[in-house]
Amino acid sequence: MTEIVSTTHYTAFELVRDFLNGFGLDELVTTTKVNETLLKFCDAYFDSECHRDFKLHSGAVEFYNGNGKNSLVTYKYPIVRINRVIMYNQLLQAMRVFLDTELIIYPERGEIFLPPIYPAFLTDKPFQAIFGNIFIPGNYNIEVDYDYGHATTPPAIQYAATQWMAIQLLKTYGAQMSAGMTSRSIDGYSEAFGKLPYEGLINSWQKDIDQVIAKNKRIYARSA
Repeated sequence: MTEIVSTTHYTAFELVRDFLNGFGLDELVTTTKVNETLLKFCDAYFDSECHRDFKLHSGAVEFYNGNGKNSLVTYKYPIVRINRVIMYNQLLQAMRVFLDTELIIYPERGEIFLPPIYPAFLTDKPFQAIFGNIFIPGNYNIEVDYDYGHATTPPAIQYAATQWMAIQLLKTYGAQMSAGMTSRSIDGYSEAFGKLPYEGLINSWQKDIDQVIAKNKRIYARSA
């Protein structure tokens, strides 16, 4: 199965324009180019800094080592839908397929629990009962087919992405005004031009962006 990934950007031209309009700077959107490439760079910046993305992934298939526990944490999160979980009992050369309706799922933390085994289940479905309610230990013997991520960009990421785009426009505009120089030296004579335009706004917005990234950065050591 081929994984399908949504392609919506984290922010949009209209959002950047409206954001800058609040500072009386909306003309920068028209005087400085906002194009598809810059929007892609914005997405890549947040993906890189957060070690994850905020798009919707459908039909992702991953393999895990059975851990001998009744729960398993997926590599990616949040879970949108579990399409199926296949558990292979390598000792018995047998397999069992779990559908989402048979599982207990905690989407935000990407955790899947197997259902408890009741006495009646042992009688009614003895073959399935031999798998118990643990992820049987093994090497990559658990297959998870699932959808994960975000159907729409989380508001905090969208706002931070809009700020990031605004920063790039201000930097470009400021560089055009000063040709990128804050000082120059000729034959031992130095001349300072002061700070780049809008440096205070840029620093303030970048601080906000850094806080959003810190809160949304992927935590590694996801259990297999």
